[in-house]
Amino acid sequence: MHKTYTERLQACIDNPVKQIKKFRRWKDKSLQGLSPDFQYKQGLADAFSIKGTVQDPEVINERVPVSLLYHHPSHTRAIWQRTEDDCASILVVDRPKHKQGNPYQLLPCLDQAFDLIFNQQNYKSIYSRASQPITDVGCRGKDWRMDLVAWKTRRNSVRPVMIPRLQALWLKLCRYSIPAQCVSEEYPSESIMILSPNELKQLNKESLEELDSIHGDARRKWRFTDLSK
Repeated sequence: MHKTYTERLQACIDNPVKQIKKFRRWKDKSLQGLSPDFQYKQGLADAFSIKGTVQDPEVINERVPVSLLYHHPSHTRAIWQRTEDDCASILVVDRPKHKQGNPYQLLPCLDQAFDLIFNQQNYKSIYSRASQPITDVGCRGKDWRMDLVAWKTRRNSVRPVMIPRLQALWLKLCRYSIPAQCVSEEYPSESIMILSPNELKQLNKESLEELDSIHGDARRKWRFTDLSK
């Protein structure tokens, strides 16, 4: 269902994360130990946020620092904002339409990006919207990303929890991820948070099991409790 202008405006006001309009001034940066399969760049992004109310909105424009990692074999790129707090923000993960079809081919790029973010840039978490980016290459065939799908079974009920298909995919692919609203209800419902394994390793097994319980019976190939082994 398409949102009205007022609904989209309210979503922007409620969203604590800046929205990106354009990337610029990319410069190649060398990173010690980075495989030649990857190319790393730093640049700037024109960003905006909206404060106030629907009746009296205030648009705040600024430029923010961003990083780009490109994986040549899979033609995948990941772009994230380097914030001043302990949470980076993924802005774009995509590949050309003719290369789409197997989402697991995104993992080499994602895993390397997460390694840079957590182990070299020292962030404790990563936020990401699970919806179409501003600079969207689109989908091969029908756009399935915002179609609702069953993610997991509700507690004490046979009815499933329905979420956008793209969000369900990211929660399945990205290790140590949870819906962002489990961290704060200020985040949009279709967003996720990826937690640093460096921070998670400091938790006891019971705390890791509690994080696993967020996923319920949802299918995935990883567990938070893998870190306790």
